Amino acid sequence: MPNIAGTLVPAQITAVCPRCHVNRVMFATGTLTYWCGGCEYEVTIGAGGSPLATSALTTAGATALPFASGGTQFSPGQYLYYAGATPEIVMVTGATSATSVPVNALQYNHATAQNVSLATPVLTLTSVENINNAPPWGF
Repeated sequence: MPNIAGTLVPAQITAVCPRCHVNRVMFATGTLTYWCGGCEYEVTIGAGGSPLATSALTTAGATALPFASGGTQFSPGQYLYYAGATPEIVMVTGATSATSVPVNALQYNHATAQNVSLATPVLTLTSVENINNAPPWGF
């Protein structure tokens, strides 16, 4: 999976756009901001709610998320939002167990008891001023 140069942030993810409501490729514009490959609106990636699990302590460069239980809620290919003081997006890279989820290498250290959930895009309000309205014939 390609990353933003010099970081572990995924250069693109696939998610349902909150504006055009279609599963689209989202291209990274920052650590947690992406733009939709369809409608070109900028979105911020955040917590998707469910499934949700709480990870134990992890360090930068780790390639697995440790859980007391709940790791099996995630599937290979899903993007996860790892909350905390330095939130980031990671991708599940292999088969999961109840106590471990393999992911691409973590960018940051994370304290214990951090929430991990499916990554979900939400519209970034500041982008509305930067992009023209939808054409009258739609997308």
